[in-house]
Amino acid sequence: MPMYYLLEEKPVGDTTDLLGLGPEPDIPGVDFMRGRRFDPAIVIPRPLRYELSPEFPGELPWFFKSGGPLMHDSIVEVLRNVGVDNIDVYDALLVDTADGTEWTEYKAVNIIGVVAAVDVARSRFDPAHADRLMTSRIEELTLDEKKAGDLLIFRLAEKLSAIVVHENIKLAIEATDIGPLGFIEPKDWYGGI
Repeated sequence: MPMYYLLEEKPVGDTTDLLGLGPEPDIPGVDFMRGRRFDPAIVIPRPLRYELSPEFPGELPWFFKSGGPLMHDSIVEVLRNVGVDNIDVYDALLVDTADGTEWTEYKAVNIIGVVAAVDVARSRFDPAHADRLMTSRIEELTLDEKKAGDLLIFRLAEKLSAIVVHENIKLAIEATDIGPLGFIEPKDWYGGI
């Protein structure tokens, strides 16, 4: 059983339509995908305002992989309770512009830490994309879990959109009424997009 999983908005095979976000707030110098703390001189609006996209109707998820990601306050609480100390959180406001509904129980989460944790010898990359950092197309993923050190959550250097979580996070979330979320075993995860 792996000790690390890829965190997704829903489990593999779940066909539930989830609400999607429109464009993310554009703040010069703020990039949630980089895995670094933001320059303290940058003024970040509080709350950060996110609009739901009318192109992606569905149920309100606990976790939006885009937008920071955005996580429900309950998830952030679980992360803190299991000892995650490498995240910075920012109040977020979700707005449905069609009917004016607003949600304030989400945080934009900046995950501090990027780890080159792909076991290159045991993984398979799309041969058309030779680059092995930041935007790799990974067809078959094996992680070298030792490279994660003591991090419980991090971004994968070879595919920055990939959020990797330790099984302690998975177990703690599964012990609550949060979800369902997708905790994908590396061997079952496809990072081609």
